[in-house]
Amino acid sequence: MRLFRRNRSQDERRSAQPADGVKAGKPAASPAAPAAGDQEALRERAAALAAQLEEQADPEARIKLLNELGGVQQELGDATAAIGSYEASMAIREQFGPAYNGLLTLYNDQLKQAAKSRDDAAIQQWTVKLDELTALSKRVMRSQF
Repeated sequence: MRLFRRNRSQDERRSAQPADGVKAGKPAASPAAPAAGDQEALRERAAALAAQLEEQADPEARIKLLNELGGVQQELGDATAAIGSYEASMAIREQFGPAYNGLLTLYNDQLKQAAKSRDDAAIQQWTVKLDELTALSKRVMRSQF
């Protein structure tokens, strides 16, 4: 019980302090919505990655570029493009990693949005996508043995 109290008081002290890099009185930017300057940098990074991707023939390098591009697109809030990049990566090689994790997150987010809007067709679509991802994970696990 004593350990719980100490951890609890430490958590309370931490929550009273401003987060790193945030000055008192200034609101922090939402992690889901990058600042305008950050968005421009992310868009430039996405364009650069897309250009590199067009020139790259090596499958391993393409996987890495697609995963990075998917992450940038996800940060920009472009779920459709991020899903496309991650799915292209998984089409090259089914494996656990950034593409799998990104797809799992994005599919679940899309399913939540569909449920919130009560769109039965979209709910079915994203449920099927999640089922396919589960089947993929089983294939990957079996291939490792």
